[in-house]
Amino acid sequence: MKKKIGISFSRTGFQNYWNWFTKEGLLDDIELIELSFEKNNIEDISTCDAFVLTGGVDIDIALYGGADGYKDQPTFQTERDRFEEKIFIYSQIHSLPILGICRGMQLVNVLQGGSLVQDLGQYNATHKKEDIDKQHTVNIEKNSLLYEIVGSAAGNVNSAHHQSVKPEALGKNLKVNAYSEKDGIVEGLEFENKTGKAFMLCVQWHPERMKDKKENALSENIKKQFLSVVRQTDIKKLSITNPATEEIIAQINEDTNESLQKKFKLLNAAQSNWKTKPLPERREVLKTFADLLEKNIEQLAATLTSEMGKPLQQSRNEINGARARIQWLTDNAEKYLSDEIMSIGDGIEEKISYEPLGVICNISAWNYPYLVGINVFVPALLAGNAVMYKPSEYSTLTGLEIEKLLKASGVPENIFHIAIGGRSTGELLLEHPF
Repeated sequence: MKKKIGISFSRTGFQNYWNWFTKEGLLDDIELIELSFEKNNIEDISTCDAFVLTGGVDIDIALYGGADGYKDQPTFQTERDRFEEKIFIYSQIHSLPILGICRGMQLVNVLQGGSLVQDLGQYNATHKKEDIDKQHTVNIEKNSLLYEIVGSAAGNVNSAHHQSVKPEALGKNLKVNAYSEKDGIVEGLEFENKTGKAFMLCVQWHPERMKDKKENALSENIKKQFLSVVRQTDIKKLSITNPATEEIIAQINEDTNESLQKKFKLLNAAQSNWKTKPLPERREVLKTFADLLEKNIEQLAATLTSEMGKPLQQSRNEINGARARIQWLTDNAEKYLSDEIMSIGDGIEEKISYEPLGVICNISAWNYPYLVGINVFVPALLAGNAVMYKPSEYSTLTGLEIEKLLKASGVPENIFHIAIGGRSTGELLLEHPF
């Protein structure tokens, strides 16, 4: 079984990352997967064993509270920011290796709660790309993972950036492992406390397009170490088989008890914000979900048929039935969830208020994954709960499609998580305080 490295798509220089991982390095046991915010192929994230977050346009200021209107401010690619946030969260939940390059390093710092220097000003003379990348020297902290990899306290790198990590605003559990020799700009990050963490290295330079990358340890050694770590990654896979042909059509990373615990904590922490959203807003999100089911019905039906064997027209019928069910639930949500006034008099009002339970777990069935699931997670979400949804191992791809469309509809990232696996995963879920 080949290992897969997911590389986030950039509109500039993407092929450089692809070419960096040569056939001689990948051999026959590693393949590359394009993870693209333009294609929104988030379902492919769960097939990957490691990730590369690439360079590109500045991160949206909304993610870190940056000031609007700074010099050289671009048109932000917010969809990309949110897509790569999913990649990073997934890597941390499942303890998978991640390599951040240039913008990728800045994004990791932001996602960990840190901030950025929005424009380097006078230091652009050393760092900002003109016709070609700039060249300069970096100093490497000896007590760091980066030093272990490159075996040197200094080296020459390229650069093409006008922003940087703000050293006084590092993200949680991050430490600087390299600085620019000339001006002290942050050039690398890694986890400070690596206990329970997979490999994570971020660099501000572009190792994938150095002129001397094959001879420069700050490119070649980093790549070799990353590939070595990928080969050592061991995550159990769930094989999805087409029952008509017995062909394996996908291999998806299974959840462990540790990853389920992380997902539960994220759901539990986020639920309080979701429940405070007005009911009409939650209704609109679920209505949008129903619209997306209709818009994508042919693809969704084909996926359902391919993995559990239902005739294609029956798959379409199930999805249409699910849409009708969502319409009834959203139409009646206010009727059943609004406060009930029981009596008013003598300065006293007696009422019944309906409050969400917290985090709901839905262990669903294989034969009607849309209908059975929607009967649980749609009313749960409408009522302000967070949801852990476990599709059957025989309808996992459909479960991933459901998650994708719910989040495209506006369900926040940590209000709906999917649990992947078979019977043992279901048994693990029973041990959690849902």
